[in-house]
Amino acid sequence: MLVNKARAYEVMDKYGLDGLLAANQVNVYYLTDFWGALMRMGRSFFNYGVLPRDERAPAALVTSGVELNRLVEMPTWVPNVVAYTVPASITSRDYDTGTEDHEAGVPFAWPVREGSRLGPKELKWQAMGAAYAQQTLATPSYALRKALNDAGLERATLGSDDPRPIAWMNEL
Repeated sequence: MLVNKARAYEVMDKYGLDGLLAANQVNVYYLTDFWGALMRMGRSFFNYGVLPRDERAPAALVTSGVELNRLVEMPTWVPNVVAYTVPASITSRDYDTGTEDHEAGVPFAWPVREGSRLGPKELKWQAMGAAYAQQTLATPSYALRKALNDAGLERATLGSDDPRPIAWMNEL
């Protein structure tokens, strides 16, 4: 575990914070131990880390359904992994479905030829995709909102490395 939880709790106590929200790739990695492909590409606002001050509340990683397979090789210590995909009803390249529908597609899965035998790693990938298939959200913002709600932080005072995600949560 990279994060120094004792120090993080000390900082949260000092500033009256209920939790920390990491949006910057390096800080997401520090909070969750997860370093995905989108992070290596420098893509902002695709991954988040959440560390609640309440030690009983679940810390979270928000990541793309495409990245779930990476957790087989690079597990995270956080108990709550919240995945997202693009909306299932995409009708244009700009992903604007024109609805308030927050349904998502299923997490990314490699096609498997009928009758093939999969190895242990591939079987783990399939199991992980199946486990998340019914709980995957449509966007990173909806997934972040779920992670915050799961930790009881929906109306909390958060410290963040970027103010934009907090503003986006207030708009949802």
